[in-house]
Amino acid sequence: MCSGSSSNNPSTSTSIPDKPHEIVENSEWDGSVFQVKEWLNENLKDPDSLEFINWSPVQKTKTGYMVRAKYRAKNSFGGYVIENKIFILDSSGHVVSAMDYPE
Repeated sequence: MCSGSSSNNPSTSTSIPDKPHEIVENSEWDGSVFQVKEWLNENLKDPDSLEFINWSPVQKTKTGYMVRAKYRAKNSFGGYVIENKIFILDSSGHVVSAMDYPE
C-alpha cells in the first residue's frame, strides 16, 4: 500500500498548463483590450454610443504596454466621430496616456 502516491491525486495531473497571461492582452474573442474599454467608458461624453472598429495587437514596451484602437462615438454635439488613438498603459495595466494616432 502506497499512501503518499500522487498518481491518484487529480490536482497533480500531467495536463499541459495554460500559457501565462499578460496583464494587458487582446481578447481572443474580439481583439479588444479590457483596460482601454474601461477607460473609454469612464472618459467618453456618451459611452453608450461607443462602437469599436478595430484594434492593433498589444505591444509590450520598456515601461508597460501600447495598443491602438479605432472606434466611433458621439461627441458633445451628439454627432458621431471616428477616433484612432494609441493608448499607453503602465506595467500594472493602467491607462496613463491616450493620443491621436498619426494617419
